[in-house]
Amino acid sequence: VFDVPPKIEIYRARFIISYHNRVLQTLILSAPVGTVKGDFVLEAENVVDPSFEGLAKRPKFDAAIIVNDSPSGIPAAITMKGNEAILANMEHLNGLKEDLRKFILEKAAFPPPGRSYAIKQIADLIIPLSKTGKNLWDELPKNAKGLLNEKTQHIQIVDAVSGAYFPAEFIYWGEYPDNDAKLCPHGEKALESDSKACLENCTNKDNPKFVCPLDMWGFRMVIERQPATGEPQLGFILRNTTGSQKNNRANILDNVVVSVSNKVNSASKNAVRGLVKKLEKVSQKVSIAKNWKELAATVNKESPTLLILLPHSGVDATIPGKPPKLELGGEWLPRGALKEAHIIGPKSDRPVVLLLGCETKIAEIPFLNFIKRFKDCGAAMVMGTITQIDALRTVDFVKRLAAEIETSGNTKTFGELLLSSRRNMLAKGDGYALSLLAYGDSDQ
Repeated sequence: VFDVPPKIEIYRARFIISYHNRVLQTLILSAPVGTVKGDFVLEAENVVDPSFEGLAKRPKFDAAIIVNDSPSGIPAAITMKGNEAILANMEHLNGLKEDLRKFILEKAAFPPPGRSYAIKQIADLIIPLSKTGKNLWDELPKNAKGLLNEKTQHIQIVDAVSGAYFPAEFIYWGEYPDNDAKLCPHGEKALESDSKACLENCTNKDNPKFVCPLDMWGFRMVIERQPATGEPQLGFILRNTTGSQKNNRANILDNVVVSVSNKVNSASKNAVRGLVKKLEKVSQKVSIAKNWKELAATVNKESPTLLILLPHSGVDATIPGKPPKLELGGEWLPRGALKEAHIIGPKSDRPVVLLLGCETKIAEIPFLNFIKRFKDCGAAMVMGTITQIDALRTVDFVKRLAAEIETSGNTKTFGELLLSSRRNMLAKGDGYALSLLAYGDSDQ
């Protein structure tokens, strides 16, 4: 039985199918009200996982947030935990994505590759963002915030519709900072070592005169993002799967393929060569693909576990709608022409894709469109940035990530590796940590 608000002609209800707070599918039921003519329609809105196989063996989430736009275009978010789900109007999110991107570009202190800044160098970035993050937290209804607490370590963010975006990484749990607030002097140590002990025992906890980086979600917990899957499909979707649907924590560095845009400058090309040498020391196999055609051939031959792509992005202005495209080695590939053959080989499970080149930011359509396309074509996870980052910075990050993977001894999931990489980068004053964004299965 549904309670229908007055003056509603078409009633819409969202169904969420989940397992231990892991969203598997969202569905929309549409039904005419009263004397209005029409059909009852059940559509699969976002099919995150079409199969229920192996769920008991996968890590559990503490909570999930489903992000969508109402039929009128107003952003909304559903906070879900167990059998509870709380809907919140998030109209204030309109324009925030672009504001965040511009602010990070303006304020972020990116040290030269191979060098570090003290974390205090990026106080002008962290402190204002903590105020934004605190406002984001306060916008959630009290009962929704009750489903999220300081014990939350793993959360899933699901985009129910294309274009939805909830800046979870920036939510701030500390007190709203005073105008003269400073970074907590214990923050740098906490980022690099025992964060749990610091959170529990810090003498500056809940003091508005200090900002703790670990009170920001992006440095506190594993966040798994899942993109919208496109057009709704009639009915509930359930498919049997053949073979493994995840790489079961196989070493991401086992078999790496690298491909780079022709537009990177000579300094960046030298940096890429240095990256390849670094990868060759920690990987069983590293291959170079000169362009998209060679990438497909290399993927078919090598079945990689990791693709590192530094493309240049653009749009095809000759076609109505100006669809996005990516360039590697001088060869442009439209989004619609990206195939499974470019991503997944015949002998491998789904690889991780680092899509970190010039102009692949999420600032409006291109990056998000390509995330979905890469996932549809077999990628387990796709990582990009919310700001434009040059190739030198990208190469430096990949080196750091490779070191994290090597140090972990294959004991951490990719989500955990990304979290520790973010923390270590911020501790060294690298604002790039705030720009990273990943979509896909965090338990790879």
